[in-house]
Amino acid sequence: MRVAGVILAGGKGSRIGGGKPLLPFGEGVLIDAVIGRAAPQVELLALNVPYTEEEVYRARYGARFDLVTDPFEQGAGPLAGIVGGLLWARDVDAAWLATFPCDAPFLPRNLVARLMAARVGEQPCAAEDASGFQGVCAVWPVACAD
Repeated sequence: MRVAGVILAGGKGSRIGGGKPLLPFGEGVLIDAVIGRAAPQVELLALNVPYTEEEVYRARYGARFDLVTDPFEQGAGPLAGIVGGLLWARDVDAAWLATFPCDAPFLPRNLVARLMAARVGEQPCAAEDASGFQGVCAVWPVACAD
């Protein structure tokens, strides 16, 4: 079963003045830490980025990852990035899409395996922790793109 992944980096980051995925973190930037955790868990990885910053991401990551922009008007929230990721995953013949937030540099290294094991049939499955439901850390059947 082919699982693709997308890091959701298309948000405005308005509470911190924008550009959250490219903020300094460790030896690189925040999204680099998420890439390091997410990439080994999926067969293919894409980045969901704002169309207004697509060239910045293309210069930095375009040789390594597909870039996915939201299929809806900017500001539609993370669901727009998830739908964009599902459409991309369908194009690359994946059966499932794992979604990761761009601001979670300490994601479990086995998140996708745990979510795939916990899912019920062909239903999406999202993480939950002590603070509650974490709907962006999820696996989605590509068939739900429609």
